[in-house]
Amino acid sequence: MSFLNSLSFLGWGVLLSVPPLIVLLYFLKLKRAPLVVPSTYLWSRAIEDMHVNTIWQKLRRNILLWLQLLFVALLILAVLRPGNQAMQATQERLVLLIDQSASMNASVGSETRLEIAKRRATELIDGMSPESVAMIISFADEARVVQSYTNNRALLRRKLDQIQPTNRLTQLDEALQAASGLANPPQTYEEGNPNALGLAQPLEARLYLFTDGGVQLDSEFSLGNLKPEYIPIGNQRLPNNVGIVAFAADENPEQAGQIQAFAQLFNSSDDPQVFDLELFMEGDLLDARSDVELAPGATASVSFDVSRSVEDSIASGVLKLVMNIKDDLEIDNMAYAVFNTRKQSRILVITPGNDALELALETDEISEFARVRVENAEFLETEAYRNLTETTAVDLVIYDRCKPEKMPMANTLFWGQLPPLETWKQGPLSSPVVLIDADETHPLVEWLELGEVLVAEGFQITGPPGTLNLVSSNLGSVMAVGQRLGFEDAVIGFEIVTATEDGKKLANTDWPRHLSFPMFIQNVVNYLGNAAGLNAQKSYLPGENIEIRTVVPYESITVEAPDQQRKSIRRGRQNTYQFTDSRDLGIYKVYEGDDRFVDQQFAVNLTSREESNLRVPDSLELGYEEVQAGQALELGRQEYWKWLLMLSLIILGVEWYIYNRRIYI
Repeated sequence: MSFLNSLSFLGWGVLLSVPPLIVLLYFLKLKRAPLVVPSTYLWSRAIEDMHVNTIWQKLRRNILLWLQLLFVALLILAVLRPGNQAMQATQERLVLLIDQSASMNASVGSETRLEIAKRRATELIDGMSPESVAMIISFADEARVVQSYTNNRALLRRKLDQIQPTNRLTQLDEALQAASGLANPPQTYEEGNPNALGLAQPLEARLYLFTDGGVQLDSEFSLGNLKPEYIPIGNQRLPNNVGIVAFAADENPEQAGQIQAFAQLFNSSDDPQVFDLELFMEGDLLDARSDVELAPGATASVSFDVSRSVEDSIASGVLKLVMNIKDDLEIDNMAYAVFNTRKQSRILVITPGNDALELALETDEISEFARVRVENAEFLETEAYRNLTETTAVDLVIYDRCKPEKMPMANTLFWGQLPPLETWKQGPLSSPVVLIDADETHPLVEWLELGEVLVAEGFQITGPPGTLNLVSSNLGSVMAVGQRLGFEDAVIGFEIVTATEDGKKLANTDWPRHLSFPMFIQNVVNYLGNAAGLNAQKSYLPGENIEIRTVVPYESITVEAPDQQRKSIRRGRQNTYQFTDSRDLGIYKVYEGDDRFVDQQFAVNLTSREESNLRVPDSLELGYEEVQAGQALELGRQEYWKWLLMLSLIILGVEWYIYNRRIYI
């Protein structure tokens, strides 16, 4: 039998003062008024009252007093919460992992999953033995130690109550690493080495994981001294949820001036779902779909065509997709997409003469969205060149078989030459060059087929740390792109045309004869020249680090969150700005310079299939171990306060009955 204190000192003072007050009330002296009577009949009653007012007589004959005192005693005992431990633990260490990811916002009746997890964790804390200690770690995409090891149950309950829901994804790695670091501390002890010491003694800990699933861990992780217990949250009933798991906007490649919005929907329910979809742009309803039906466990894609032209160009704006349905998780029923106005790219080409390159830059598509200026190599020595490249007057400079003394304030493409930076290296000139593979995930070389391209001679490229190798060959990388103070530099390790000693031009590759060549030039203009068709902005997930770039390298920029809270971001080493506070869903606005106008926008959406899938698994794979769901907490209490309270109410009823019977009889 053990007891739990449920009252403060003030509460106990008030409660313990009740029994003495009850006893005192029974010993108050009777106050009688003088009364003249014509007979001695009433003296017998007066003598009887005097006997009753003696202490022993009053205590012996007054059953109401004893019933009242028994009622208060039972009430005091109930407040002490007597009970038995289901399992008495000696010096036990408990680690409570509380999932606060987006899916824990899902409703289960009148509670959310997070509220259920906190309630069940509170029951576990109440059931701790006096010798046990516990710690609390909350986690979503990152972990936070809410409370370190303590046996103070009141403090643990208070810290547990402070855990708030988030919109972030579920990642258990960091939380388990924190718990494992305490149960499995690193050791430096080596047998026979007197200078080696053990950092800490490994101590076994019971790990209680309160989550709704989606937390699979790397198979190489070892629990060691952690003894896991998986407490499933949300499996009280089958989930009912449909979520938007992808949403993006792009320009219709077949019709300029038209926006296409693409969405993917996922139904994690066991029943078919019917709902309406609405697409808004800057608050105006653009399109709607009624009675969209999605089968159980199915995924469906929908698209919207929106004609929106301003002076023959795409207007910038924000699209919002709303799914009108009442389900368990509301935050995945809305998503945003941001796109910016298509702009004229400014491109400077410096070449001793390259007909194939100049012809590829004169296509109708490039002429519509880029202004191309071609100059010879002598232009590098002019004041006009310095005026263009020492400011942000151009977006892209293409150096064909030449290079400047210093790098321009623009993106660059070096063809057959290296940038004038020590971080770029080249191998010996070799022949022939066989192109093997291209990284088709990068915008510069996507959709390009280079297997049939012939190259007479070239050299291997090695760039600074972080350089991406785009095209590999028998020599190594022959096309790469690297970062430079907010700009990007692309380098190609072979020439299109070469010149003999007498000045005669010779073809070094047949690439211009292939369809992939004009496609590559288009990619260069779109990506390095910042002339992408729609310039659709990437959508980010909650908690994701966001890299922001600006044309002018301001010392700082301001980012406004959806709740209108603003945060100043200082420029990083590479002329980029790192925003790390993307916790809310919605549209974020970027203010550059004087903060008067919105220069950029980006969206943060919960477009995650894992978070929208509310099915609770029966087991979790934690490292090498599969942990089955526990139906009840192994460490619990059998409490008796409810029975004591019921018995005290019965006694109070008996006392009330006896009191009324004495009065009316």
